[in-house]
Amino acid sequence: MERYVAVERDVTERKEREIRIEDQNERLTLLNNTNGVLRDVNRELVAASTRDEIERAVCEQFVRADLFDAAWIGNRGLVDGTISPRAWAGTDVDTLDDHIERLCASTPTPVETALDSQEPVFTTTESDLLETTAKTQSVVVPLAYRGAEYGVLVVETSDTEAFDLIKHDIFAELGRTVADAISAVESKQTLASDSVTELEFQLNAIDDPLATLAAELTVRLP
Repeated sequence: MERYVAVERDVTERKEREIRIEDQNERLTLLNNTNGVLRDVNRELVAASTRDEIERAVCEQFVRADLFDAAWIGNRGLVDGTISPRAWAGTDVDTLDDHIERLCASTPTPVETALDSQEPVFTTTESDLLETTAKTQSVVVPLAYRGAEYGVLVVETSDTEAFDLIKHDIFAELGRTVADAISAVESKQTLASDSVTELEFQLNAIDDPLATLAAELTVRLP
């Protein structure tokens, strides 16, 4: 008489564990790649000697990573608030102008919100920065240091999970670091310059005793 023993193994729990581990590995890879980009950016900031070099290097470092598709830095106009690109990578200027227009279609714009709040703004737009039109995830990072505004850094990606693991504080600190670097090189250039600019102002109808006395005596105040 022959007997058989059947063993039924429930692989559901093991399969779920494998999926969780795979998902964790993917998220860790994403985080490591992002940290690598930020380290490269910081290294380039130390080596750069002009504002143009800083802005170009920051954009190029983000685009070199597979995680991000495009990066650009732009200034906000003082009069009309329009955004003028200064440096970019991963796209051409014509396509970039179209994307800036779409990015700034809302009121207030993500750029205005980022600069006014001094905090990064994450947003989703329809973009054709790539060959096909698709939804693009973007982070708008204010570049400000001690009250001085140096525009915004915008980083774009078609990966919907690219920013999930990245804390907002990391991009906020990045914005301050880039702005600090720009401030440092501009101050250094000012100190190293041997040229002097003299400004002369003419003020009319000022109700001030010294100004009134100077006008009556026809003399100039130092």
